[in-house]
Amino acid sequence: MRDLLRSNSGSVSIFFMIIFIGIFLFNTVLIDFARIRIADLQAEKIMRSSIRSVLSSYDNQLQSYGLYALTSEKDALKIFQEVYKKNLSFSNVGDTTHLSTLVLNQDSIKISGIDSLANEGIFQQQILEEMKYRAPIEFMLSVLEPFQKEGLSDDLKGTSTFLKQAEDIEKLIVNREEHLDSVWTQIQQIIGTSGVIRKYYHYYDQQFNKINDLAGEIGLKQVDEIRQEIKNLQQGVDYNQQKMDDLNEKKEKSETEAEKAILQTKINNLEKSINEIKDRISDLETLVKKIKQYVETILITELQLDKDYIQLLDAQTWINSNIQKAQKVNDELVDKLENEKIMGAEYISTYDQTYFRKLESEIGVIISLFSGMKSQFDSTKLLTGSDYIIRHQKLLDANERMLNYGSEFYNTQSIIENKRMDNNDKMKDRQDEQRQKTESELKQVTKLLHSCNGTEQPAYGKLEGFKEKYDQFNQNNAIETLNSSIDLKNGAEDVGKQAMSIVNKISAALLSVRDEVYMNEFALTKFNYRTLEDSNELSAPQHHTLFNQEVEYILYGFNHCELNQSSAFSEVFLLRLAIRTMEALSDPEQSILKVGSPLLSFLWALAEGASAAYNDMEKLISGEEVNLSKKLSRSIRLDYKDYLRVFLFLHSNNSNMLSRLLSLIELNTEQDLTLKHVSVEASVETSIRLWFIPRTMEMFNRDVQGDEVIMNKTIFLSY
Repeated sequence: MRDLLRSNSGSVSIFFMIIFIGIFLFNTVLIDFARIRIADLQAEKIMRSSIRSVLSSYDNQLQSYGLYALTSEKDALKIFQEVYKKNLSFSNVGDTTHLSTLVLNQDSIKISGIDSLANEGIFQQQILEEMKYRAPIEFMLSVLEPFQKEGLSDDLKGTSTFLKQAEDIEKLIVNREEHLDSVWTQIQQIIGTSGVIRKYYHYYDQQFNKINDLAGEIGLKQVDEIRQEIKNLQQGVDYNQQKMDDLNEKKEKSETEAEKAILQTKINNLEKSINEIKDRISDLETLVKKIKQYVETILITELQLDKDYIQLLDAQTWINSNIQKAQKVNDELVDKLENEKIMGAEYISTYDQTYFRKLESEIGVIISLFSGMKSQFDSTKLLTGSDYIIRHQKLLDANERMLNYGSEFYNTQSIIENKRMDNNDKMKDRQDEQRQKTESELKQVTKLLHSCNGTEQPAYGKLEGFKEKYDQFNQNNAIETLNSSIDLKNGAEDVGKQAMSIVNKISAALLSVRDEVYMNEFALTKFNYRTLEDSNELSAPQHHTLFNQEVEYILYGFNHCELNQSSAFSEVFLLRLAIRTMEALSDPEQSILKVGSPLLSFLWALAEGASAAYNDMEKLISGEEVNLSKKLSRSIRLDYKDYLRVFLFLHSNNSNMLSRLLSLIELNTEQDLTLKHVSVEASVETSIRLWFIPRTMEMFNRDVQGDEVIMNKTIFLSY
């Protein structure tokens, strides 16, 4: 026994058995691991096939718009279960697949829709995928290329620039002419036929002659001297009266008639003397009154001269101020014409500096003549009538010179000013004539604004509710910004400015090309518009609830057909108006630029453009094409849809367009897109029976339950 234990016989066999058992155990683990791996791949393959089958069952109504979404989660689950079970049963048939037979947990299949089609990002991505194949970007941009590559945009921008220049020049001209009109009005008030200078002349002529008459009567006499003489004469009257009283007393006492006769003779002589003295005193008192009247008239005239002179100086200051303002504006106009390239600049009227200097200097001369007359009439040197008499003729001559000079200047200058104002009036009349012509065409245009019948208003009520829902779904808190409705009933110039504004917007938009062009083409393809008659699109836009107005709603967002169609019509008309105005203005044969008013030139071109644009719009809303512009080197004809494409491109940065698209789709399909899912997630539990040692799989982080390995699979797939 002891020998047996010490013997080495059979040790190799034991060692071999130990090695064999290890290898056997390893192989059993490897076999089960391989079976699990095969089963795992089968499960994933079956799930992918099943979930693809789910996505193949899309909503047919939405697919007509090129959009893909599940019909419902219930239908998706049913399809997934059917396909999964069929694939599973097929995969378990055959000799080799029994090695990894899968067992499905019937209650474990779960499927859920993820990501709603109402999500603006997903919605936009599906549209882009649809339209990249349906409408290459080159096709969409072919409508816009003429504006950029053919130079039409530059021509239109040139017209827009000309309008801005014309407005600036017109403001300068009007400002200058208003100042000059004010200057001439004030000059007329001074030297005109009813001016103050003529009134002054008559007044001072009368005053000077009146003073001269008084001066001739008083001569060298002065008041103090005459008063002293009156005093002396009064004393003589008193003395003679006393003597006469004494003689009367003697006469009464006299006893003889002869003596009484002698005394009476003396009394009569004294009485006669007294009466003569009193007459002299009366004459002197009258002379005193005339001297007072002389002095008073002198002072009144002098005060009036001072007052009138101040008035003339104030008028001169005001006139010179306005002349300087007019001159400054004229200088600005000259600089603008010299420094900017302006069509017809050589025909625009400007004034030489001598014109303004002459006005200032001539008024200065008239004021100086009045000042000279005033300086000659110095009351301190007119104390006596004789002092005035020697100056009388000079004053009359000065007054006459002032009147004659003013009249001569007025007669000469009035010819110039009347011609200037007459030209301004004629220019204004011609501008008004062109405005009226344009506004007459605009009245005709407004009759074509829309073709709505008013029956669609309930549908707009639904759209408003749908849009509010999609805005809330996408957490779009931005205030709805509608593209403002254009009023063609505004004045001609306002409409012209709006037309040029659209030109500027198009020029700016051409600088970049964005994915929104695909969105725009989606709107034009899947929905109807004013001139659409028939369509081969699966979405059947000709049969939609809102007839011939959907794209206009997408573009402008008003809850009324008339507003949407009118806005689209107005913008198309304004673009046609801008193009036609540009064509009229750039016609080498037209001579309107020679009238010297850029604004009149523009108004004329605008009137011509309005007439041509009206004819274009009649054709466009009838479904016809019109030539984009005769200025292009090749003929390019666009229809109403093409112009909508231009304005969709122009307004494509409006985020509210997406919610309007969603709202229209729900209106037409009667399907709530917030409940339509574009992604699906499925989860399934399967198991495989282990052949050997189940617990060994736990070392590989497998879920082992009894002799089975449980496999949970989740897969996600999206359109």
